[in-house]
Amino acid sequence: MSDPTMTLKLYRLDSKKGKREAPMGQYGSTGNDDEIDLKFKKLKDGMYEIVVSGRLNEGEYGFINMTAMGQSGKLTVYAFGID
Repeated sequence: MSDPTMTLKLYRLDSKKGKREAPMGQYGSTGNDDEIDLKFKKLKDGMYEIVVSGRLNEGEYGFINMTAMGQSGKLTVYAFGID
């Protein structure tokens, strides 16, 4: 990953009926309320510390690699929750 600020995004997800969901139109857009502001601190070549601006509230979140979308149009989301 050469520039994580261009590829890695963190979004707040909605948990509905036991699934995590987000409107597809939000990915890649600017000024989205569901996108969490991230800062990246370079530790060494190829290694970064991810710093979340502010505090994450209770809820569901997902990291998305914006460059990893396959031909099928599917994205891999690394999801987690905060209680």
